[in-house]
Amino acid sequence: QITRLTMAASLSLSDPSSYSETEKCQVCSLELDIAIDFSTHTIAGYAHLTVDKKVENLESLILDIRDLSIQKVTLQENEKDCEFEITNPLNAKFGSKLTIKLGQVVKTRFTISIKYVTS
Repeated sequence: QITRLTMAASLSLSDPSSYSETEKCQVCSLELDIAIDFSTHTIAGYAHLTVDKKVENLESLILDIRDLSIQKVTLQENEKDCEFEITNPLNAKFGSKLTIKLGQVVKTRFTISIKYVTS
């Protein structure tokens, strides 16, 4: 049981099964632009996420991912490529943590584009 407490402490306070920080921001829409490759059994493309900030200084966006290879992340507000980091899951039950460094986001609502391929 101590292991569970340690693991849960590393996940979100508002959702014990997610890394996301819903108290800081919320994804309000998702638009997919994808291509399916039946020969390789993969899906590749872009996920465009529209996000609402709930705090003034939002430095990063944290998302849950599973079995994705992230190739590029772009902040559409200024077409700037964002640095990102993928952290391995704490437990096989959970996916990985994708942390996107936003820099200075001025608008309350902004869009992030994530280029990815399934694995």
